[in-house]
Amino acid sequence: MRVVRGLDVKVSVDESGGMISVDWHCPYCGEYNAGFYYSSKSDILSGDFEIDHECEECGKMVTIECIGAQELFS
Repeated sequence: MRVVRGLDVKVSVDESGGMISVDWHCPYCGEYNAGFYYSSKSDILSGDFEIDHECEECGKMVTIECIGAQELFS
């Protein structure tokens, strides 16, 4: 699985999990992807983390590096 750096990473975390907003370009096909993703593992969403997601265009799985996340809802 290829790794790509996420762009404009934002998170919102509570006791049930966290919402992640991240934009990224697929390292396989080059298409732009953006979305809101949910993780029940809120403890990993503080600081830098990685998530796996499928490209909406080519369907290949990608690991997205989420570095320097900011607050989604201020």
